[in-house]
Amino acid sequence: MYAQLLVDQPFVTRCIAQRLGKCLGISERQCSPPTDNQVLRKAYQLNRQPNRAEVTKLAENIGWTSYNVYKWFRQARNCTKPSKLIRFGESFWRLSYHFTSLAFGIVIFYQESLLNISRCFNGSQSDSHSTAIVAYWSTQLGYCTSAVLLQLISAIRKDTTFAHATFFCHLATTTLLAISYVTKMLKIGTVVMLVHDICDMLVEVAYLLDYITYSGLSQAMFIVFAITFFVTRLLIYPFWILRSVLFVLPESVTPSPALNLTLVLLVVIQMVHVYRFQHIAVMAGRSLKGRTAKQITELSSDSDSAKKNE
Repeated sequence: MYAQLLVDQPFVTRCIAQRLGKCLGISERQCSPPTDNQVLRKAYQLNRQPNRAEVTKLAENIGWTSYNVYKWFRQARNCTKPSKLIRFGESFWRLSYHFTSLAFGIVIFYQESLLNISRCFNGSQSDSHSTAIVAYWSTQLGYCTSAVLLQLISAIRKDTTFAHATFFCHLATTTLLAISYVTKMLKIGTVVMLVHDICDMLVEVAYLLDYITYSGLSQAMFIVFAITFFVTRLLIYPFWILRSVLFVLPESVTPSPALNLTLVLLVVIQMVHVYRFQHIAVMAGRSLKGRTAKQITELSSDSDSAKKNE
């Protein structure tokens, strides 16, 4: 399944999404490089995000204002990012994956009658799982693993605390999926991933709408995403899934270190949910003020940079 994801992603991104993006008028041109300045260029190679004191010192050395120096560094960082067309293709791929995964997960959810979550535990360590659940689990494991690896590679593009929290959530989820195979608890892993797919799909829709300049729809979709995040990850996840795991699981299966680690990871994921929602609530507030999804992300990045620079 993981190998299939690696094959499908470039096909969907380049052959479908990018061609669609060109038809919609999305530019493949990257931003213009900043004014050539040897002093700033050398400083940029040493530190991509100088603090306030360093910016002031550089401004005095070259006779610029601090604002112009800060603007130069921001423009230089933006030039390292991929073009709008490439980002559109990446979002389109993630939307395609989450939509397909969500549809597949819903089918499994009703086929296996997982609405009664106790069925995830009863006999879970002895029953053989259906082919559909194994396929769903392996696909999710492959996607989460690739998300962790890709975020490590593209860390230069997303140097924000929100991105770090997202990375940590992906890492914890990947570990949880791997342990669920060892403990033969693929059903609970299926329910957890199903809850996550709903939000992940909506935020990609918001980004795609922003890329094709449907700003109003993008803002509305981001607010829908924030509400859905709150309902699924701060209500359904803790009070349905996590509560059942903490109180029903110990009575249904034999205790083991792997199961204890499963409980810890589920709690850690919930803590990350709370932390991420704090940022999402702020972003939703900005969206209500007319900010687009892209502007919200840029403001969050600049806010994190400012905190580091103080």
